[in-house]
Amino acid sequence: MAIKLLFLDLNGTVVDDWESSYAGVQAIFAHYNKPCPTIGEYIEQAAATGDYHSFYTNNCIRATRDELYAIYSPAYSEHAGEVVVMPHVGNVLRRLNCLGVEIHLLTAARKDFAEPLMLAAGIEDCCAGFHYHVHNKSAQIHAVIDGMVISQNECAMVGDLPSDVVHAKQAGIKSIAFLNRHVPQALFDDIHEIDCVTDSFLGLLEFIESCN
Repeated sequence: MAIKLLFLDLNGTVVDDWESSYAGVQAIFAHYNKPCPTIGEYIEQAAATGDYHSFYTNNCIRATRDELYAIYSPAYSEHAGEVVVMPHVGNVLRRLNCLGVEIHLLTAARKDFAEPLMLAAGIEDCCAGFHYHVHNKSAQIHAVIDGMVISQNECAMVGDLPSDVVHAKQAGIKSIAFLNRHVPQALFDDIHEIDCVTDSFLGLLEFIESCN
């Protein structure tokens, strides 16, 4: 069945910013005088749930999301020059728009954090909906679909974490795993019935065109 609605993750999918993100993580652990996990450990732990607050809680840092963000954001910004826009993302999203695919950005990032990344990627005009600071992506997917005349079989979610795939499956929509250079494919091995695994936006376009 044709895909008419695509939910699009931002960090690690539209942009490769894991190293900049890790700089923020290091700042938080330094602030609380805790030993910092390696970037691989950080990714593996965050990948399981997609809930970054629980990552800190599990590493014995007790702080609110606002307190963590106040430390994380300046450190991330210092490394913003290291953020890389994924190849072909803008052209592919515009092509999907031409195919009649409505795109909704779905991200755990706050609006003030996400908007500069979208501007850098040049994709803000490709998206019909923007959903920021989302901690339960499957619930947000349901909320969007419930307000539209569309079936779950006509929807898909693309993201770089196993949690993105799990949330897509929980919402009953197609799941697309986006592999980047930081998140190993092995993290997806225990998840069954992934509809598509790709390491590029050209691969994403090919999959959606094959459905349509």
